[in-house]
Amino acid sequence: MTKICIICSKFFPIVGGGETHIFQVAKGLSERDFKVTVVTNESSKAFPKDLPFDIKRIKGFNDEKINLNISAPQLYQALIDIDPQIIHIHNYEPYLIFNLFANSFKDKKVFLTIHNTPLFPKRVFGTFKNFEAEFAAARNAINIGSQKCIVVASEYYKNSIEKIAAISQNIEIIPYGVDFKLFEADLKSPLRKKFKLLKNDVLILCPSRIVVRKGIKEAVVSLSHLPKNYKLFLPASFEPKDVDYFKEIKILIIALKLQERVILADKQYTAFEMPYVYQASDIVIMPSYYEGLGFAVLEAMAMKKPVIGTNVVGLNESIKNDEDGLLIPANNIQELANAVLRLTFDHKLRDMLIENAFNKVRFEFNLNTQIDKLIHVYGF
Repeated sequence: MTKICIICSKFFPIVGGGETHIFQVAKGLSERDFKVTVVTNESSKAFPKDLPFDIKRIKGFNDEKINLNISAPQLYQALIDIDPQIIHIHNYEPYLIFNLFANSFKDKKVFLTIHNTPLFPKRVFGTFKNFEAEFAAARNAINIGSQKCIVVASEYYKNSIEKIAAISQNIEIIPYGVDFKLFEADLKSPLRKKFKLLKNDVLILCPSRIVVRKGIKEAVVSLSHLPKNYKLFLPASFEPKDVDYFKEIKILIIALKLQERVILADKQYTAFEMPYVYQASDIVIMPSYYEGLGFAVLEAMAMKKPVIGTNVVGLNESIKNDEDGLLIPANNIQELANAVLRLTFDHKLRDMLIENAFNKVRFEFNLNTQIDKLIHVYGF
């Protein structure tokens, strides 16, 4: 049995495009008779039982607080113990550490995937808080790296890596895939009852992390431009990463008198629970400033929910305007509100967008297809 080691510093139960993708890939490969071990950080969060793959936690492996003295020797020893034929590393920070001792694993097939969403000339992966330093570190990691192939989810990621790397790279695009065994459009959700929504209430879902680039403030302000039966749910608002930004959002909610219309999460919703979150909603919005691809949009499409996204990099790869969703200018509150109203009242448009989006995801962004492509890239 071929052994695969997936290395990532962020993993389930964190809900995010990259984190969800890594979890699904580990599960999907295991179901194809690969022996998969995920090496990740020492999280305080409990993992589900009976997973088909192994998880090995190491200390000092958190993106924001990487401790080389602790994490590097533990990662090295983990690879010695696992002895995989394939090593697949996700994101720059783990790859920087792996490169310290990559020569010891020359006999392995090494693959790299980048989920860090760059914004030139401000950010490459967001750890150093200094663009020039991050750019130099990322370039060095790629150029000296032993990767056989870099696997990315979108043209934007591919173009970004080509800008960073000084040496031509073998790059394969395999978009994120939706697990249709999990995302069943016909499932019943208890959340509308939990939120005490009335029959004519319209629930807008913004399934994004609470960070500035996700445009959460714009989502909140747009709600004030809509009738009072429109509600907004922020499922990632429980223990948000950017606490200061979340404080600003709560102040904004109070200032606009939206306390009864903005629903904040009272728990952390896992990837397994997100289908119920989507199913409870009427419209899904992603008012981001930029995205790598916009995995949540694909999940919403699979759940047959109409989507609105900003016309920015990443999202304009996952949404085709007036074909399978609506694209609006970034940072335009009135356009966002108008798009919500358009989807509410133009039933013919809404139904057409839902059908086209569902068919697109089913055929182009299906997890089974993406696992097949990844196995082919691995050389099987």
